[in-house]
Amino acid sequence: MGENTSLRARMTDRGYKQHELAEALNDALLGITGKRGTVSDRHIRNLLTGKTRRPQMRLRLAFETVFGCPAADLGFSAPPPTAPTPTEEDPMLRRTFCTAATGTVIAAAAPTAGAASGAPWTVGVNDAARLHAKVARLDSADHALGGTRQLETAALTYAERAITLVNSHSATTRVRSMLYAVASDAASTAAWMAIDGRRPQQAAAHLDRATALAGLSSNGIVQYRVWNLRSMLSAQQDRRTDALASAQAMRATTAARRDPLCASLAHSRAGLAHAALGEHTQAMRAFERARTTLDNAPEQRRPEWMTFYGEGEIDGLMCVSALTMGRPAEAEAWAHQALARLPDTLARNRALYHVELAFAQLRQGDDALAVVTARTAEKLGGTAPGSSRLRVMLDDFSAELTATSDSPAARGYTHHTYR
Repeated sequence: MGENTSLRARMTDRGYKQHELAEALNDALLGITGKRGTVSDRHIRNLLTGKTRRPQMRLRLAFETVFGCPAADLGFSAPPPTAPTPTEEDPMLRRTFCTAATGTVIAAAAPTAGAASGAPWTVGVNDAARLHAKVARLDSADHALGGTRQLETAALTYAERAITLVNSHSATTRVRSMLYAVASDAASTAAWMAIDGRRPQQAAAHLDRATALAGLSSNGIVQYRVWNLRSMLSAQQDRRTDALASAQAMRATTAARRDPLCASLAHSRAGLAHAALGEHTQAMRAFERARTTLDNAPEQRRPEWMTFYGEGEIDGLMCVSALTMGRPAEAEAWAHQALARLPDTLARNRALYHVELAFAQLRQGDDALAVVTARTAEKLGGTAPGSSRLRVMLDDFSAELTATSDSPAARGYTHHTYR
């Protein structure tokens, strides 16, 4: 037995005290298992002194989530070898996927050693937690890559795998609920990839599936996510009343009632929908509620897909709303504020808001500056090749530029390079 210097060093780097790390781990366990953990400073002390060297799998996953590194780098012993299960790690994008004639990707879970021999086994919390962590990694990759078909397909694979676990093996009621939640989350991730990739029919199909699975899971946050995506898809398809109704459904979920950040995002979606309906006063009130509610949100770990949301995103959505309502000067101000606040890791979002800024500048008559801004968006977009939303927005900008200006800058941008 000896002190775990690796874990202590990581805690020092992050500024964690023992009770603070315990709280962060409990928050991470909520996202992984659907139930908040019960880690205390005593557990952390035992890990630091070396009294505990091999935490349970779900706690190892929570440590990896909090510190962003393998558990082995934190000084933890490897878990004992076990028989392979359907949720054992496999190279995500090296799988063989089957594509149906309709174009819908169908991915069957790989058979396990137990399944192949007919030997029964029980699915546990750790199996669901490992699968949840893989879906979260897809959401993380989305920030950099955009909605690629590869990520969409991988998400569908994990949804199928979770359903296979539910139907092929013994599990407690709690574990079944967790697996349904993972399947819904994975289907929602696939839907988001399709929305960002401008594949609305696939997105709608994935959302229908995610909605049914969310109902089976009884998990508030996955139900909330479905309504968020329905609001986004409806807005993309110009179904403005549907977008508002979905935002209102977001506000009514248990997740929004319990977490001010979830409530804030719901208010922002409502603000966008009101703006699209030409309801300026209601839109501004919704965004004001979004900011006020966000101020009351505690610092805690949330699902990976929510990491994009904060003050900068509210600024960006207000920019979009101002443009929608014909207020380009206000839109420009909001765009600059959004870009000052959004982190560099959100490459796709920064590119999208540069295009919104370019529209705002163009509609104020500054086409030369608008072209410079659009070129910046193209450069940023090169790191998120899967986002067809960006490509469509740049095409729309080019068309509006050509229709409203015959300046040298406008003529030079006719064939923009982001394709």
